[in-house]
Parts: sequence; structure tokens; C-alpha cells
Amino acid sequence: MPVTVRLDGDALMRQINRSVVQLILLWAFCSTAWANQVAGGVNLTPNMSPHGAQSVAVSRNGTIGAVGSSDFGIQVWYLPNARLLRTIDFKGATQVTLSSDGSLLAAVSTNNVVGIFDLGTGQEVQSFEAAEVSADSLTFGPNDRSVLFSDEGFTKSLAVHTGEVSRLRQVGEGALASVGNDGVIDIVDIGPRRISVMRGQNSKRLDIPIAGAEYARVSADHSRLLAGGQQRAVLWDLATNSLVRKLTSDRAMFSADGKAVYVFDHRELHVLRASDGELLKSALVGPATPIDPASNPTVDVAATAAAPNSAEILWADGDGGARLWQDPLTPNPIRLGSDVIHPAGLSFLPDGKGVLIGSTSAALGTWDLTTGEFRRSTDQRSGAAFPSISWSGHLIASVSGNGSVLIDTFPIGSAQPVEVSKVFSIQDTQTDGSRRIMALSESRRKLYVKLDRDVVSIDIDAPQKQTSIYYDLGSESSSCCIAISPDESQLAVVSNGDGPILLIDAASGALLKRLGRPTGENDTVYNVTAVQFSKDGRQLFFANQDDFWAVVDISSTTISFRQSVGFRVGVLLPEHKGAISGDNDGNLSYWDAASNEVIKWRAHEDPVTGLDVSSDGLTAISVGLDGKIKLWSVRRQTLLATLVIGQNGEWLTITPAGYFMSSSAGTDLVSVVKDLEAFSFDHFYEQLARQDLVRELLTGDVDGTYADAASKLQLATILNSGSVPQITLLSKKTETAGDTARITVRIVDTGGGIASKVVWRVNGQTQGDNTTPSPSPEGFVDMTASLRLDPSKPNIIDVTAYNGAGLLRSDTLSLKVDAFGVTKSGGPRLVVLAIGVGAYPLERYRLDFPEVDARAIAQSLAVTGRGLFAEVLPTVLTGQEVTRAGIDAAFNRMNISVRPTDVFVLFLSGHGETKLGRYYYIPQNFDPSQGDTWENKWIGQDQWEAWLRGISAEKQLLILDTCEGGSALGLVRGLPERETAMDQLRYATGRSIIAAAANDARESTQLGHGVLTYAILQALDLPSAGSPADRKAVTAFTLAEYAQQEVLSIRKKIWGEPVGTINRLTDSDFPLGFRASLNLTLVNIQTADKAARYVAIRDEQVRSIPDGPTVTREIEAGTEVVVLAFDGKWAKIAKDGIVFGFVQTASLVKVK
Repeated sequence: MPVTVRLDGDALMRQINRSVVQLILLWAFCSTAWANQVAGGVNLTPNMSPHGAQSVAVSRNGTIGAVGSSDFGIQVWYLPNARLLRTIDFKGATQVTLSSDGSLLAAVSTNNVVGIFDLGTGQEVQSFEAAEVSADSLTFGPNDRSVLFSDEGFTKSLAVHTGEVSRLRQVGEGALASVGNDGVIDIVDIGPRRISVMRGQNSKRLDIPIAGAEYARVSADHSRLLAGGQQRAVLWDLATNSLVRKLTSDRAMFSADGKAVYVFDHRELHVLRASDGELLKSALVGPATPIDPASNPTVDVAATAAAPNSAEILWADGDGGARLWQDPLTPNPIRLGSDVIHPAGLSFLPDGKGVLIGSTSAALGTWDLTTGEFRRSTDQRSGAAFPSISWSGHLIASVSGNGSVLIDTFPIGSAQPVEVSKVFSIQDTQTDGSRRIMALSESRRKLYVKLDRDVVSIDIDAPQKQTSIYYDLGSESSSCCIAISPDESQLAVVSNGDGPILLIDAASGALLKRLGRPTGENDTVYNVTAVQFSKDGRQLFFANQDDFWAVVDISSTTISFRQSVGFRVGVLLPEHKGAISGDNDGNLSYWDAASNEVIKWRAHEDPVTGLDVSSDGLTAISVGLDGKIKLWSVRRQTLLATLVIGQNGEWLTITPAGYFMSSSAGTDLVSVVKDLEAFSFDHFYEQLARQDLVRELLTGDVDGTYADAASKLQLATILNSGSVPQITLLSKKTETAGDTARITVRIVDTGGGIASKVVWRVNGQTQGDNTTPSPSPEGFVDMTASLRLDPSKPNIIDVTAYNGAGLLRSDTLSLKVDAFGVTKSGGPRLVVLAIGVGAYPLERYRLDFPEVDARAIAQSLAVTGRGLFAEVLPTVLTGQEVTRAGIDAAFNRMNISVRPTDVFVLFLSGHGETKLGRYYYIPQNFDPSQGDTWENKWIGQDQWEAWLRGISAEKQLLILDTCEGGSALGLVRGLPERETAMDQLRYATGRSIIAAAANDARESTQLGHGVLTYAILQALDLPSAGSPADRKAVTAFTLAEYAQQEVLSIRKKIWGEPVGTINRLTDSDFPLGFRASLNLTLVNIQTADKAARYVAIRDEQVRSIPDGPTVTREIEAGTEVVVLAFDGKWAKIAKDGIVFGFVQTASLVKVK
């Protein structure tokens, strides 16, 4: 027998052949979907950017971050995917801190309230109103059983479980407490001329002579103190009571384990070793978009926090937002949150098929309730807020971001975006997103606006015609409110902040009646926030904030209903059926006029800022401060759908069961939160991206299709089905050949099982076997797929698996396959550090070409690396820059910027020597005359190994064009020299090496370079006469092979020494670039070997061509040159391997 179901109101009665059980299920999941929740306790949280951020904290495991702001409460973020978990209603949080396990949060407000909150529920656990909490003094005590803070000269403790407040120790007004990893408390007292540190309650006071400090922090191991203020700070050794290092910025903090110090200085973040203050890493952490360096931008850091592993560093920036540095290998931080729109006004269209949504920062838009889609107006003006619609629906008035009034035309029955037709300014227009401030008369072509104490009539077609039709509404006239009757003949206006409500003739402005006077009371109506006519024009709805709302009969001027209820916004239902309102606690209240009953339910977590009801009274639309727009069934008080809109026009519509539809990037606007974990929509896209079901629900679900689907599968069911497996790449079992790749991954069960399906995609297209073998007893599966690639471009391979239920998808493992083989996604870069020194103080060490060689290598690799690498980053150190400190600084900068996927090349040119079987490089500032010895000045192999360990690039090449370069082979293995070459390769640490073989690094004036450098440049250079086929890839292996043969040939020809290079290569070849024209004039060695030497007998001008007008340089008398060719009266000369040009033959004499 058919069951009568009222899905969304009296007028929408359907005969649905559904069982009573299915009806009960539908009612259950709808009725529980209040506030932020969808079915099953899963929350939907818009990823709103913080505003007014002023304090931050990071949990010890780096997964939870907290941002306290002046006007947004405390935002709790899930840092692995930078998604918002929840917002805690605790505004003005100047300090926040997290418990060691990340389950509790403590905060201090601007009015000195100390609060403790459960992060799982967002609920307050304890609170205490202090007198004046000292800055930076809030922290959790040992075992997270209490919260410590400094107040009234005492270190106080607020117990988490009991709320008891106790005094631990009397200290100064500026005192704070910190808890070490061992649970011991350090109490720090900041005085005007000194800082005192006390360990434990009865420990001896340590006085530190630091004056003018505004903050002080003790490291978790109790060994160091950071104190700062007035743009400076110091790092202090507490064991010796001595200075470790001065800092040039007061924005400094310890890592959670106390081993590192983070210093924000202008746009850079520096990472120091806490033990000795040595700089470990530096990185630019300013805005992600390029900024003109001339503007000298800075990062205004309000607060900072970091996880122990240094992987997550969170700070509040000067713009009131928050930035997260997830990966120290990436140059730019993430700005938390999305630009989710806070709608400022919304109205149903007259036909009920759409909702018009206004915003102060974006154009008008329409939520189409027949399709579920949101459409932004094609007019991209800045803001169209507080929309008012004429009774017919043909005209819309809104206020732009600059205060201009916009009049739009809107065809009835259309859900298309509106097009602006009139724009004009009104002086002193007052706007309030929760109040109606404008009224439209389509028949009169008039816009009525309250301006100060007057009611003004504006001619829409001639907006310069503005006429005051009613004067002197009162000395305290509010911005609310004005409404027009359905026949557009009367206006209802609130006279001032205290009432009464005036009924005015719209044409003449004559006062018709005073309304809102209950029997036996005066006509005072306080703080009116809403006025609205009923659809038949016989009743008027009005309300005041925090007191009551009422319905008055216009003919009798008496109140027919009055309800005491908290109120912020409200609307009257048609046909005298009742009213619906929203309050500051996020509740909606529905008054059923027939039963005189009021039903209240929680609709939003934040105050309701906008509300409207459809013309048939069946559905209502509401919006809260959280930006979520919700569609409700009025009769059943059940949620139908939620809409979230982004500033860029992206949108997401989702039902209580979790079925959704969105624009291309709309899913980024919302986090799906369960407990303390945030999910992206990618994890369940296949199951719940169902625009067909969303549309079924919005149009009444006549056939019960949506109800049937929701009874079988919901978002909560998916999230409760078990954890997802993890996928890792098995690099050693992965290989490429031609246009194919064999990829092997390991899928690990994390507790939720592994489904029999895995999906492989190449450039977005599925390939390969999708059947997963049975897991091993250890709980993992190794799976290999042979995939076809597009050889004309880099290929992106995505691998995803599913939990045992096959419902929840894992995080995607993304791989990139290109000339480098298989790497995780992200383009590799070529990082070059070229070092050369020849100008030593000691004459016998001086060399002519190392500086030239270093620059030539860096420049050449930059040219050949273009087109292959995402970026080439060369660094050159020459002359006086080549000291231990200079090289150390260069490596420290690279430690932070070099990524594992990068290729790193180190080039050394200069003097190297062997001592005790170990390689040493001689820096420029080695001067035995000043007492320098090789022990205290030379840079030994251990130091080079330490520097290279800090470079995370998996592919590294060392080119050593120095004396004794062969003794540096330990750099590729770290083993004694007696190991065989194969042993060295086997134990290589990933660095290939090409080194000069002889006992000295040979230079040639004929070549203008060191011999090895010359051979390297020859290998990279593409002669101008070369064909495109010669533009071959240069790899570490081919470069080493070419250098070996070329050096052997050169040394045999010039010096008669058939000696090549020493190459020690790993078993992994990798590309360095493509041969390219380097614009280097390299002398052919065969020509140089046979060329005769000449000397200039007079000063002579060198020309680019014989008898040409262009003089390229001059040579002095006595200059020795090589003649490459004769051309009549001219000779083509070269010196030190560089072709000069042409001089007159008469200026040269052959050397005998």
C-alpha cells in the first residue's frame, strides 16, 4: 500500500511506493544533519583562511596546527593536507598551545581568560579568568595534567580535570614557565636588566645579564635560552651562562625538541643549530608570488611554531593570515585556507527555483535549485551585497563593494546569472548584511532607501533624481529597516533605534499609521532588525534583537502573535502560516501559526547572518558566519543541501548523506572531518560524486531514488569502513625501456585491509592490471605494472589503492617518468657549485686558470641544462670567496634548497694535495708566512664528506680539476684507499666522480684552461657546424668517457704523457643536459700542437676580420702569441687557448 510522505511541505505531497523502513531511514539521516554535520557525525568544514591571526601552535607529531585570531576564534588545522578541522569559538586568542599528544588546546584571550578545549569535540573543558597573563607564558605542564601561565607575579597551574588553580612559585610580573622533555619545569623571570631562570620549584636562580628583553624561551633540553625584543635576540648557553650567538631579528623560536633555532629575518627563514648557533639552512619564505626586490619586502611574523622534525613550521603573517612550510625542500610556504565567500544577503527568486546570493567582494550569483549548480553573474564588478528583489522578481537592487547601488534586470522563471543594467552612487548609504535597507517598486520604477533620518525615493531611470519623501525619522535613526507592500503602495519604515514602525504612502510620503503597539504598552519597539509584509499585504512581521519577534495586523494595528526568542534575522511565511528566524547562537526557530508552536533547532555553528523563505513557504535558505549556505525543509526542519562558494566562483553542493556535485576545483573549498583527521573529496569521489542524486533530492525525490541510495551508502559509512593502505615506490624494482616502464609499488595494510583493486593511470588514462594479489602474512602487497608511455613528453603515473571494503581510496602516489627515469612528481633542477682559486698568497701555488675554469663550467652547464631541467641554479666561488667559511656558507644555503630529485654538480679547480692518504683542498687564504699550516687551514676530506652529506640530491657528480684529485676518491665511498675500484663503486654514496689523475693539475696556455676542464667543455659544446643530430644528451657516463679519451689525447700530444682521468661512477647514470653552442672559442688541440709561436714587436690593435674597422683588443710589445693562420698581410692569432683575431703580420716575429 502506498505511503503518504511529506518531503518538504504541505503542497508537495507524493505517493511513493516505499516501505515504512525506508521512510524511517530517510527521516533518520535528515533529522540528524544539523549544524556542521552530515550523517554519522562527519563534519563539513569550509577551508576558510584565518583573519587577524596572532598566535600559532604545532603538535609534537606535526599533524595538528592551531591558529588564534582576533576575530575568527581558534582554527584547528590538519597539517598533512593543510585542511581545516574545526573552529573553536574563542575570539582574541593571543596565545595558543597544544598538549603533547595533540588532544587538548589551551588559549589566552585578550581579556585574560585562560581556556582549555578538547580538540576532538571543540568543547571547552576548563576556563579561568586571570588578572593579566604574561606574554608567551602559556604552556602545558608535565604529563598534560595542567596548563601553566604567569599571572599577578606568580606561575599558576590550571588543572585540566578539576579546574583547580594553584600557585607554583612567586616570580616577577614578566615570568613564564616552560616544560622540558623530561617533565621538569623551567621558570623564567624577565626583568628590565636581567633574566632569571629557575629549574623546578626549589632550584637555584640563574641570573643572566640580558637587558630589555620582551620575551624569553628555554629549550626542551634545558640547555639554551632565547631572549629577544626590539628587532634583536640572543642565543644563550645556560650551562656556562655565556652568549652563544647574537641574532639580527627578534622573531626566533626553538624547535619542539630544542635542537634547532628558527629565525625569521625579512623574507628569509634561517635554521640554526642550537648547540653552537651555526647556520644550517636558509630559505625564502615570503609571498609565493615574485616581489620587486627594490621594495625590500619583509615577512611580518606575529607568532611561530614548529614540529620536532622541522618538517612543519607554522607562522602568523603580517596580513592576518597563516602560512605553513610543510617541506624544507620547497622554496615557498602554503597560505592556509581558501577564499571562501561570506555571503552578505540572500533571497529566493519569486518562482522558488533559485536563490540569489550577494557578497561584498564578488558579483551576484544564483544557486539553481533545479540543478544544484551555482552560477556567477558574468558582470565581474567588485561586490553585489544585500540584494533586494521586487515582488514581481524583474528587478534586483544590490550594493557594490565601493558603496554604489546596482539595479539589475532578471527575467522571471530564469535561474541564469543577472546582468547589471544600472549603476549609481548614493551618498551615505548604510548597509548591514542582516537587514533590508532598500525596497524596489517595479511599477513606479523607484528605489526607496533610508539615508540618515530620511526616506529617499530614487528614480531608477534617472538616478540623479533623488527625493526625500519622509523627513526626520529620529535623532538615532538606525540602518534598519524598510519594506514595500506587495501592491507597492505602502512603505514600512523603522523610525529610529527605538521604534515605532511607520506606515508611509510610497507616492506622497504621507504618514498612514504607527504600528507595533501592544495593548497596554507604549509604542516603543527596541532594536528592530527586520520588517516584512505578508504576501497578501494584510500583516507585517517585525522583530527586535535578543528580545522578541511579532506579527501585527495592519488594519487593526494590533499584534496577533508575539514570541520571546533570540533573534538576528527573520522572515514571514506566506498565507499567514507562521514565521522563521535565526539567532546569534546559530539556531533557527519556526513558528507554526496553526498550532501556535515554536520549534527551535541548531542550524549553524556560528550566528545566522542571512535568511529567506520560498514563496510557497516550503523551503528556507540560511547562511552563517562560517560561509555555509543551507537549504531547509521548513515543515520538517531538515537539511536538504549545503552550498559553499569560493571567491573565484568555485562552488560545492553537498547533501546530508554526502552526495555532492561541484565545479572543477570546488572540492578544495571544504574539508571532510572525522575525529582529528581531515579528508579531501578525492578519497571517495567515485562513490559520492553523484550530481544525479543531488538533483533528485532538490527536486523532491519523487521516485525515492535519493532515499534509496542514501539508505545504502553514506559518507559516514565510507569513512567508518577502515583506514586506507599506504603506497610506496620500490625504486630498485622499477625500470624503463623505450616507451615502456615497469613500475613496482608496495601497498601496505594500515589496519583497514587492502581491496582487490588498484588503479594505474598514465597521463590521466587507466592502464595495467587492476587486480591486487593477496597480501603477504606481513600485511603488504608488491605489485608490478608494465605501462606504455608517450616518449614525446614527461609522463605522469598515478597509483591508487583502496581499503578492504573497497570504499575509501588511498592517497595517490604520483610518479614522473622522463629522461631521469622514474621519480616522484616535481621537476628536477640542476644545481651547480663551481669553485676555483689560483691567486694564492704563496707564489709557488699560483695558477692562471682556475677562476676562468669555474665560471666556464657553471655557464656551460647552465646552457646545456636548459630544456631538460625545470631550473638551473649555478653558484660560483672564486678568489677570496674560496675560504672554509665561504664554502660552508654556500653549502648551508644549498642544504635547504636542494631537493632529492635534483642533480647536483660540484666542480673544484685549484690546488689539492694528499696528506696521510687523504685528499685536501687548499683555500685561497692559506698563507704560511702568517703561521698557517696544512693541519689548521687546508680543507680535508672529512669536511667535504660532511658538506656533501647535507646535499639531499640523489644524483651527484664531482669534477675535480685539482692536483692530487685522484686521492679524493674517498668522497664517493668513505672507505680506506686500499679498497678496490669495484668495492668503491659498490659502497658509493650516490656520487660519481671525474678527477685529474696525475700528481699535478696541468694547465696549458695553448688551451686557456686546465686540461680536464677543457675536455669537459669540449664534451658539452655543440660546434656551430654541427647538425641537429649532434645535439645529443650528455650524461654522467658519456661525460666521463669523453673526458677520459680527450685528456689522454691532449696530454700525449702536448706533454707526451698518455695519462687520462680517474673516473669513479655509481651504477646509476643520469643526464646533465644536451650539447649546445656555448659561444666559447676553444682552440683545436691539433692546431695548437702544430702552431708556431710568435712575439709582438710593437703595440698592435687586434681586429675581428682582416683589415676590418672593428678593434677587439690591443696587445703590447713582447706579447707571445700563437699564429693559427695567415691571410695575406694579416695573421690570425690566439693566446692561452683563446682566439684573439687578426693583426698585421709585420708586427710579429717568430720565436726560435
